[in-house]
Amino acid sequence: MRLLAFLLTSALVLASCAGARATPPFASPDPIASAAPSDASAVVVTPAPQPTSTPELRLYDKLRVFVASESTDQVWVMEAAPDSPFAMVAKIPVGRFPHQMAVSPDGKYVAVNNRMANSTSIIDPVAMKEIARVMVGKQPHGIAWSPDAKTLYVAHEKDNYIAALESGTWKSTPLMVG
Repeated sequence: MRLLAFLLTSALVLASCAGARATPPFASPDPIASAAPSDASAVVVTPAPQPTSTPELRLYDKLRVFVASESTDQVWVMEAAPDSPFAMVAKIPVGRFPHQMAVSPDGKYVAVNNRMANSTSIIDPVAMKEIARVMVGKQPHGIAWSPDAKTLYVAHEKDNYIAALESGTWKSTPLMVG
């Protein structure tokens, strides 16, 4: 008897689900169905376009990476093409113990803190050479560019200010932080 009741209940549930088209509450109404005329013979159904394969997207031909080498007091420049190993292309001498780096948002400069030289080196990433070395506070540790790339901020471990360096002139303005 229980088996018969279970089968009847299951049949009723399946029959009610099969007749109704379930749509989630957040779904928008079908624009084609709502715009269709009431006469079914006038409805023109067009097949959905078939997906095509997307061509491979290449963002770059070569990727250039700058690495601070603390043990050699240099910034190493390495390049690689997609699916290729990196190769060393330049070694740029900078101050003692290059420690942290930041690339300007516009890509014009790479800045590196020379932690034991109390300076920050500015590198031209295209020419791959140091274009300026700016004296900052004691043990620079922390470096960031402003979003507009007009100011480079350098924090220090042994001083109570942040150096704000003006992009291009590299004039320093101390920001006291206490």
